[in-house]
Amino acid sequence: MQPNDDSHDANTAGRRCPPADSLRQALLDALPAQVALLDSAGRICAVNAAWRRFADENGSDQSVCAGIGLNYLGVCLAVIGDEAEQANVVADGITAVIARRREQFVHEYPCHSNGTWRWMALTATPLDDASQGALVVHTDITERKLAERDARLARESMSRAARLNAVGILAASLTHELTQPLSAVSFFSAAAASLLEQEAPPVDRLRAILTRVDEQITRASTTLQRLREFLRRQEMTMQPVAIERIIEDAVDLIRSFAADHGVRLKFQPTVPSLRVIGDIQQLEQVLVNLISNSIQAIDAAGSDRREVVIDARLRSAAATGGSAETSLIQVSVQDTGPGLPGGDAETLFNIFETKRDSEIGLGLAISRDIVESHGGRLWAEPAPMQGACFHFTLPPADDGES
Repeated sequence: MQPNDDSHDANTAGRRCPPADSLRQALLDALPAQVALLDSAGRICAVNAAWRRFADENGSDQSVCAGIGLNYLGVCLAVIGDEAEQANVVADGITAVIARRREQFVHEYPCHSNGTWRWMALTATPLDDASQGALVVHTDITERKLAERDARLARESMSRAARLNAVGILAASLTHELTQPLSAVSFFSAAAASLLEQEAPPVDRLRAILTRVDEQITRASTTLQRLREFLRRQEMTMQPVAIERIIEDAVDLIRSFAADHGVRLKFQPTVPSLRVIGDIQQLEQVLVNLISNSIQAIDAAGSDRREVVIDARLRSAAATGGSAETSLIQVSVQDTGPGLPGGDAETLFNIFETKRDSEIGLGLAISRDIVESHGGRLWAEPAPMQGACFHFTLPPADDGES
């Protein structure tokens, strides 16, 4: 049975939609983020309850709490001091959105006050109504930022543990590398002292001996400096760097360890040099981990052919599981050891499943984490003829980087 027109009008009379402005305000107030509507000049024409509440809790004056009529862009441009640069970035971004030069502007920034650590994300999108303005949304991202900080600190702690483990593995070889120049210094010093006892010491011979002493001291100092840099804890510093420099530094650090185990290291620098954006220390740590693991695998297996080959080349990302339109730098460490264990090679990267006394799993797990934090990938596969091959990829530096 269909209701007649009179009964339909009577039933809906008390349920008419509220005025558009009231509905808009109700919708804004229901949002948990802080929202402001700007007109084409950057003036605030509406804010929501979350905006007013946040401004009130942070001691803002009533003009900011109410918001209406306040020029958002003008407030940003008036900021002085340490926050001026970020405020100018925000003003420029919102201006570009209002002018329709950008479809969206997103900016994350610290918003600490009253002893409270807080981070916010600002998002500005254009409004297609008569105002031709923009919708500005402030979202609290403190929880995410704190989680990222905790993850970074945990990664740094694990990375330092892996570096200490690597140094423990290399300790005997490093001791040998330091003992040699110090013994040479002792020998040359004794020779110089003997010459000085002569009635007419030969100046040229003394000068030559002192030059040799200086060379040996420099050699020992370089070894210690390289070790100190490898161990040093620091924030990740991304910069353009030639991948061959990182490989050569890692090879220099581990060369004595390889010699002690009768393993030959081979690396042929690429021409022209390939450049990446990365943290030099962390990428060097990846290579030290991979090369030392290969040396230990060869030694444990008693392989007749004892060789580790390091290679770097530019490859299509499609060949390594990525997009065909991009290229990646691939670094490979191939050994002549016993190869990969049966089953899933991924278990090598699990710190809880390693059975090696040298804690190889920790080094590989940290190495993968470092590579992934650089936007790359690390994996293992059987070598074509004998042994295992570990590969990792890194995005190349832009041609304009310097």
